[in-house]
Amino acid sequence: MSQTATSVENLMARLQRLESRNRWSQRAVVGLFLVMAVTSLLGQAAPRPRVVEAREFILRDGEVRERGRIGFQPDGSPAITLRDQTGKERIWVGLTANGSPTLYFTSKNGLMRSVQLAIRDDGTPRFFLTGGLHTPSINLSVEPSGMARVVIVAEETSEPQAPTAQVRVADRAGLAWQPDGSGNLYFRDANGKLRANLVILPDGSPSLRLQDSDEMVRAVFGATSVELPETGTVESRPPSSLMLFDRQGKSIFEAP
Repeated sequence: MSQTATSVENLMARLQRLESRNRWSQRAVVGLFLVMAVTSLLGQAAPRPRVVEAREFILRDGEVRERGRIGFQPDGSPAITLRDQTGKERIWVGLTANGSPTLYFTSKNGLMRSVQLAIRDDGTPRFFLTGGLHTPSINLSVEPSGMARVVIVAEETSEPQAPTAQVRVADRAGLAWQPDGSGNLYFRDANGKLRANLVILPDGSPSLRLQDSDEMVRAVFGATSVELPETGTVESRPPSSLMLFDRQGKSIFEAP
């Protein structure tokens, strides 16, 4: 009878141990699921950023034609170009070799500088319009001194289709306004010589100056300053005055 009781007690002890182990296993499994669920939720709430790195991207249309490119130029400066259906480059935006940001819009024939917006080396802005190579163009700019200018130029370049081509311009006419309130409208000949200049002085006085091919002043209508050869002093003339000069700059007529 005592042996039977001992066996029953041993069996009950084993059952209790098994139940305890089962409860621990269940708790461990539930805890593991909770950790996995929390980790998943945290991963969805704060996704890890993805970075794509490359030296060049090329955009192609349904016919595998190149329509856009993001990359570097041979001089190492970055640029973005967009092309039309014929492959002509129509928009170019990037940095030039000297680091100046520039934006170009081009015509259907691919001629560059049809429209140009840029920041020059000295930090001043420039807006340039042209109809093509060797045609009159318009240049709107602000100079480092603060002077605002509208200039008509003749453009020359040996590489009209290069966005970074160096442009040589011949200033033919322009309108400028200085920070001190003075302004002028001027015209140059084919050799770049200043021939006519309509000036507004800082005090508001007007003046028209005509010059010869050597840029010597030959006539002045309006306010001006004249150095008297006899005394070397400088005298001002009113806006109603007229003065004529010879080739050496000597006054030959004055009224009133």
